[in-house]
Amino acid sequence: MNTKILCLAFPKIHLAAPKENASVLEKLIIEAEHKDVDLLLFPPLTLTGDELGEFYRHPTISQGSKEVLSYLASLSKMPVFIGLPLLIEDRIFSVMAFIEDGAIKGYIPLSSKEKAFSDPLLFPRDLLADTELYKLSIYLDDSFSSPNKKEKIIRTLVKKSEEQDQPLVYMSCPESYSVSGGIHSSSHLLFGKGKVSHRGKWSSELIALELPVKRGAIELQSYPTQKEIKTPTSLPFLFSNKQVYEELLQLQARAYGNKLKRTGASHSLIGVSGGLDSTWALIATLHAHLEMDLPIENIHPIIMPGFGSSEDTMTSALDLLDSLGLEPQIISIDKSVMQHFEDIGHDSNNTNVVYENAQARERTQILMDLANSYNGLVVGTGDMSEIALGWSTYNADQMSMYGLNAGIPKTLIQDLILWYAKKKGGPLEKALMHILDRPISPELLPPDKDGEILQKTEELIGKYEITDFILYYSLQYCSISQIDNLMVEAFGTLTKEERKDHLSRFYKRFINQQFKRTASPDGVKLTEPSLVGFKMASDLSTIDFIKEIQNL
Repeated sequence: MNTKILCLAFPKIHLAAPKENASVLEKLIIEAEHKDVDLLLFPPLTLTGDELGEFYRHPTISQGSKEVLSYLASLSKMPVFIGLPLLIEDRIFSVMAFIEDGAIKGYIPLSSKEKAFSDPLLFPRDLLADTELYKLSIYLDDSFSSPNKKEKIIRTLVKKSEEQDQPLVYMSCPESYSVSGGIHSSSHLLFGKGKVSHRGKWSSELIALELPVKRGAIELQSYPTQKEIKTPTSLPFLFSNKQVYEELLQLQARAYGNKLKRTGASHSLIGVSGGLDSTWALIATLHAHLEMDLPIENIHPIIMPGFGSSEDTMTSALDLLDSLGLEPQIISIDKSVMQHFEDIGHDSNNTNVVYENAQARERTQILMDLANSYNGLVVGTGDMSEIALGWSTYNADQMSMYGLNAGIPKTLIQDLILWYAKKKGGPLEKALMHILDRPISPELLPPDKDGEILQKTEELIGKYEITDFILYYSLQYCSISQIDNLMVEAFGTLTKEERKDHLSRFYKRFINQQFKRTASPDGVKLTEPSLVGFKMASDLSTIDFIKEIQNL
């Protein structure tokens, strides 16, 4: 059996700029030919990057990609696979073009995480490439990275490699594709006879693999994404292996770091309340600045006490910032909100929704204006559970310049803070544990005469443990009856009426509050399943859902 050199290319591209990327790809093709490479493999959508959505149809993108492909084909003598969007009549496909001996030999369509692309089964047969080169299986993955994903890939592809006598290669997209919605892993894996024979993360733009291969057809296809529904547990979003949290934090930090880099911003503005969400968002922001070599002094934590802020919460926020080595700016919103009440004719003794939301909107206004003055970004702290339920004030904490926690549900944020506290120890652990022990509250109503918090979120919208459970299985498209049965297994003490009450509250809020998600900022996908990238209309009916719950 002969050995051949397969070269994997992880180019540093500009998103949505095929003509600008031509020189980057030309350089790699020439470099590979000088190394006597037998086959050069680029990732999917090499010419454009991903997450362009319907913009793939724009002539600058679609026609520009075809022009660049023709140019690159004219340069190359060796076999090369290169990814691009291909517009055929009114259909657009994610394809791998096969070029060799100065010509385009044909295309292989791929499945994609992006809804913009047509089903590969619809691809015209007369355009398919003839890949009679080597007996080799190649799996290309354009989905975002997530904690523990590599272990799932290995489990899937080890089984596939056991069944065949040729090498199997897995290749993700490079990190240069990464956008606000997620991070690509820049990784590759090589399998043979049921084992991983080589693995790596991108460290150079070209990676050469020497493979023992026979003459035959290359099997080039999309990596088969499969949903894994866990055995019922009351906390399905949590990871049993806490080492995964290190990876999750790095992905979250790099996603926001890339956002800072691409926007040209170098400062981060974040409202710190002393609560769970702003605490974790602050930790991730700190790591993002470290990842991008941005000064820690460019993080601006703003504490904005209002009518409902308790002394304990204020102390928690200050202790947290002190233990992280960050300097707070304290801006009371009392005076400005009272002026606003006077302007709109609202009685400040009327503690209704106007009273509450005016405080939340004033805080967002402060953060946005400070972001402008620093040329920075406002970090959104709301988590995936709150976003699912619409538990936010529209155009206040619902809005930011980047939803850093949008891909993490509340139960996971609690576990992440606990993990980080134990990892760090000392004063930081003490500060974090105190934050974990306090009731979850928006603190928009004044505390009682003893200074105790009156508003307790879980008394109003339900326990987050149960909300996250329903959210997890709803996003896996389980039926309501299935979720109810799973709740019996996970929450044995809940009565039938209690389960129905939790399901009704969830679906009413999840559907009716979609209008807030429609207008939400970008966020990074970190869990599977996730609300990041989830789309639906904002004026749907809950009638059938509620009837189905009532009939359980």
